Amino acid sequence: MAIMIDPKPEYKGEGLVWESLSKNLPADVVVYTHREVVNGDECDFALLIKDRGILIIEVKGWAAKYIFDVTNSGNVVLTNDSPEEKKTQGSPRIQARKYRFQWLNFIQDRLGFSPLVLHMVCYPFISEKDYHYTRLDTLSDTNITLFAEDINSPVKLGQKIDSWFGIKKRIASTVFDEAHMRMVRQLLEPSFHVNNTTNSFISDAYSKLLIFGRDITSKDEDRLIEAYFSGTKIIAFLQHVEEIERLSKRIQYELEKRKLTAGKGNIMLADPEEKHIAIWEEGSKSFKIFNFEIYLQEGISGLNEDIVITEGKVGLNEDNILQILNKTTDFNYEQFCVEHADASANILVKAGAGTGKTYSMVSRISFLCYAQNSSIYNLIDDIAMVTFTNDAADNMKKRLKQSFMNYYLLTKKSRFLHNIESVDIMQISTIHKFAKSIIQASSFEFGLGHNFSITSSIYAKEQIYEKHLDAYLVQKLEQDQNFYRKLRMPVRKFRKLLINFAKQLWRFCSLGG
Repeated sequence: MAIMIDPKPEYKGEGLVWESLSKNLPADVVVYTHREVVNGDECDFALLIKDRGILIIEVKGWAAKYIFDVTNSGNVVLTNDSPEEKKTQGSPRIQARKYRFQWLNFIQDRLGFSPLVLHMVCYPFISEKDYHYTRLDTLSDTNITLFAEDINSPVKLGQKIDSWFGIKKRIASTVFDEAHMRMVRQLLEPSFHVNNTTNSFISDAYSKLLIFGRDITSKDEDRLIEAYFSGTKIIAFLQHVEEIERLSKRIQYELEKRKLTAGKGNIMLADPEEKHIAIWEEGSKSFKIFNFEIYLQEGISGLNEDIVITEGKVGLNEDNILQILNKTTDFNYEQFCVEHADASANILVKAGAGTGKTYSMVSRISFLCYAQNSSIYNLIDDIAMVTFTNDAADNMKKRLKQSFMNYYLLTKKSRFLHNIESVDIMQISTIHKFAKSIIQASSFEFGLGHNFSITSSIYAKEQIYEKHLDAYLVQKLEQDQNFYRKLRMPVRKFRKLLINFAKQLWRFCSLGG
């Protein structure tokens, strides 16, 4: 029996298909019902089929006797027991095709890969004979259409679905293996979790921290490298300097093979004219490039098994070990905790200049965006960053863009390019600009209208000075027409001197003088 995630629909035709899929499909097929990936649009069924892809099924519970006409434009005219009453419905194939591309785009944007997504039409109350007789065959081919006899037979149902995927297997797409299937489930099912054991290594996690209790093997290296180039941040503690050297050469080889180079905390396209600089210095106990940190274990002993920490979920014993490694290696556990804190946590970071606050903020945003079951879908709508100066805001945008570019160069996943484009219109600004944007968004509710401006207190004070000075000058002119001549300086200069004096007096009083 298939894994039915959602309850059986109330509509008769959809309910019949739900029962058929549940009963007739293998136990590793996952079925969703009435799932909405674009606001307002729900497909009838979406099937996750391991090693195949995703299948969208649009169900039409029509009876053959009520199909009055199939028009040249692809619409279906339906009637009922009163022939005078007719209604028109659109082509089910076009509907299914629309849902197919919605799902494909949704997965590309959220998960960064492109599985094979196909669509089919299902008529649970119409036989293949009636399908031809009513001319529904002008709307969809038989190989993408499920008939009454198909859904009642596990053999026919399986053969038709498998045949359709076989026909389309040449379409360029990501292999929909167990790992990618799990990623989609984690996206669609908030309650879906994978048991995290030391023998499992989920390459779609945001980060992995590993403390090896043994010598690492070439297979361990393969898994670390594969996860890294799929977008997972890797932090590992090894037992021997020789292992660090070997792994550094492996990762450098893989970068060079992709025509990439690592330097200054970023990933860049390699210049063929320049000599590559080794990422590990001989005798060093660690090396660190973007999202790949390797350290020599020091200060701990007696580990009987590997420790694997996924996305910062640290237990008490693991916390004690990491506290030791924080002191004995260059690993920064405080930054790690800030980066991986729960999305709902309030975090206060107090540190001096040059201690990595900006790095921590950029890493924090990456975690919020790319962690499994992340609630962040749109950078523009879901994240705001407030800085003290415009220069700081510009620097933050630059750093974020570079971080997303690093991810893209490593993975070639299009979602990172989308995020680069989003940075320029993200809410990254000074407190003044941020406050103004909030007021503008609700300007009519505040009774301000849309075209308003915000002035500083300094400007407001100057306007008050100007107002009273103008009143004083008018009064003096009424008393003495030669007042301006007696000033022995231009009125403009006199005005400037008085306003500067008022400013100095205000500043003196503000300081408690």
